[in-house]
Amino acid sequence: MLKMLSGKLHPQGLEPERPAIPRYPPFREGLPYVPVEAILESQDVLVSQLQQVSGLRRETFGRLLIPVLRALADWIQLLPASEQHHHCGAGGLFRHSLAVAVLAGRLADSVIFASDVSPLQRKECEVRWRAAVVVAALLHDGGKPLSDLVVSDAGGSQRWQPLLESLSGWTQRYALEQYYLHWRVGRGKAHEQQGLLLVPRLVPTAVLAWLTEPGQDMLQSMLLAIGCLDLENKVSRPILEADRL
Repeated sequence: MLKMLSGKLHPQGLEPERPAIPRYPPFREGLPYVPVEAILESQDVLVSQLQQVSGLRRETFGRLLIPVLRALADWIQLLPASEQHHHCGAGGLFRHSLAVAVLAGRLADSVIFASDVSPLQRKECEVRWRAAVVVAALLHDGGKPLSDLVVSDAGGSQRWQPLLESLSGWTQRYALEQYYLHWRVGRGKAHEQQGLLLVPRLVPTAVLAWLTEPGQDMLQSMLLAIGCLDLENKVSRPILEADRL
């Protein structure tokens, strides 16, 4: 498990962004493959904050949510979150996903998720609901590599197929030290529903089973939030607000 750093959220809930990895511009020179652990360590303050706002004990966070973070970092490497807007630097998509998850977890404090159970049951259910919010927030922009980007080698002869393997796996399979980005024209909001395709890849079955132990509501709400299929459900609302902020 990653080393968890202590510390409080600053007024916006985030620590200043670290210039630990190469930044935009230019992507024309390519982005380097970086080991997954190095990507996680570059955002260790946000990871620590995520554990705090999740309400999970460190052991449970390490068992259930660190695997999701590792899978996400493995899948997207240093991809940016946007071409010219927020988090358009190298590693921006992972940074943005973490930042939204931290803020969404914090905002979830004010949401009563389990109102129809006993007080004893509510405590356990609320922790799981908040974990569902965090997981959905981590994946809320996960469809962008499917819809917004084409990733290739320098010559364009080899292209990453996101549904077949992670970006880390692809770069290693072709022994690439750099990979190159090409933004699709007219991509719009196509990424929103495509994020649902990533759930089996990025969320371990142990996490899905844990969320469904009390019933199906948490998993259903989480999936609706990831796919932007219901913007008013209890999981969607804190994520949308966090993304706006």
